[in-house]
Order: sequence, then C-alpha cells, then structure tokens
Amino acid sequence: MAPEIDGTIRFHAVPDEVEKHPAGTLRILNFSSYAAAVAINKDQYQAAIGATDTVVPFGSGGTLIQSAIQKDGKWVPVYRRERIARSRLHTYGLVFNFISEPGAEDIFPPPTSFTLLGELPPQPVARPN
Repeated sequence: MAPEIDGTIRFHAVPDEVEKHPAGTLRILNFSSYAAAVAINKDQYQAAIGATDTVVPFGSGGTLIQSAIQKDGKWVPVYRRERIARSRLHTYGLVFNFISEPGAEDIFPPPTSFTLLGELPPQPVARPN
C-alpha cells in the first residue's frame, strides 16, 4: 500500500522471491512518483519509478543508509540514518510518497519518505513424529 501525493492509496503486489532476495540483502521498492537513489555506506544504487527488482548487498553491523529522490533535475535527500544491518534478515527499503497535513508542504518539502522493513527468511517447519 502506498499513498499518492493527491491522497489516494495505491496497492502493490510484490512477489516474495527468496531466491532473488536472499537473507543479507536489501530489496529497494520505489513506490514514489520520483526516481530514487539509495546509498548504503559508500555504495550507491538507483531505482526508477515503480522499480521493485533492485536487490543489493546489505552486509552486517553498523550501516549508514541514505536515500534521495530526483526532483526538478536535482537530487533531494529524504533519509539519512545509521542502522544495524542483520545478515540473517530479508530487508526491504521502501521509497514512497509522504502524505502530510494540508498546509504542511513547507515543513516537508520533498513529499517522499523512506523506511526499512526486515523479516526472517522462511524456516523449515518441524514435523512431529
């Protein structure tokens, strides 16, 4: 689910492809209305509008994550945080349009946000004897 700038909601079905998105990687999903770039430490990756297939190494331990959108021909930063990367997790980086209260456009000039989600890979189910 991703909000649009006009306040409508868009739903996206993204297949859970463990073979393409193994543990220890970050899958960048760009649901925003802008081209996006994500930097993990010093490595940079771009994701076109609507891209859901960008999978990059995410490593382990302290990791600096930065994200920017391309607006009016310029890169505008929207996210910068130090996070702990967990090599046993599938991590998703979502770029999406940020909905703010009417009149708050001056507070949040780039109407875009970035967030991280992590999940454990599927585990085999133990069958009782």
